[in-house]
Amino acid sequence: MITTRTIGAITVAVAIFASTIGCATSNQSQTRLGPAQRLGHGVVRTYAVTDSTGQMTGLGVAVTAAALDGLPGGSTATTLMLDLPSGLPAEPFTCVMLNWNPRGHQPTALFGKPHFDIHFDMVTMSDLQAISPSSPGFAAKAAHLPDAAHTPQGFAPLPGPPLAAQAVPGMGLHLADAGSRPTPGHYNFQHILLAGSWDGRYTFIEPMIARDWLLARRPYAESVHQPVAYQHDGRYPLRYSSRFDSGDDTYRVELSDFVTRRAS
Repeated sequence: MITTRTIGAITVAVAIFASTIGCATSNQSQTRLGPAQRLGHGVVRTYAVTDSTGQMTGLGVAVTAAALDGLPGGSTATTLMLDLPSGLPAEPFTCVMLNWNPRGHQPTALFGKPHFDIHFDMVTMSDLQAISPSSPGFAAKAAHLPDAAHTPQGFAPLPGPPLAAQAVPGMGLHLADAGSRPTPGHYNFQHILLAGSWDGRYTFIEPMIARDWLLARRPYAESVHQPVAYQHDGRYPLRYSSRFDSGDDTYRVELSDFVTRRAS
């Protein structure tokens, strides 16, 4: 239940949150903020870090600690479409889709814990809305994988059902690192980094993070698998991390160490 006190706390949290990360630092990097949206008893928003030349060096989602309390329950996921900060030279990234899954999702033997899916999307919101089983060619588009050169190295669809059955409306097909693919009965899900595809395109980078992992406030980082070649010019991340900042009681899930790549 959201009370007047809760709304007041959210308002204060937003003010502190914005004043803390929406500023320049001593090395002239700058953090730009996307619009805040309510989640639980707190807020979430995107942010981007740019260097002194305006080049993006980090792109992330900031989740206030209060947002992990008062989350919706039940069997239905909560989806928030988060706009990127305005004026951001963010090509190829267009938006972030954040899903709260109170009972996890399929395959539940792997991902049945309450968790967050955070899609850093490289297609437009209208492109995502068009991914529907009722759309013509849905099965063919699911099965149309990017060629090997344009797929993150070592990534492939999960084994099991046909690709059309694995495809998620509004998202697309999920790809995982085949070298460390989780196995039911031998996997304790805490966090994993996935990728996505649709109709021949590499379309998203997706950290999936269990709520209990975030609450433990342990920092984590890993490299982002890169394709051999790129379908679009832009700035692409080499690193993914999650951390808790006690200064403003905020969790940050971030892609960083961006480099410029040319389509080939």
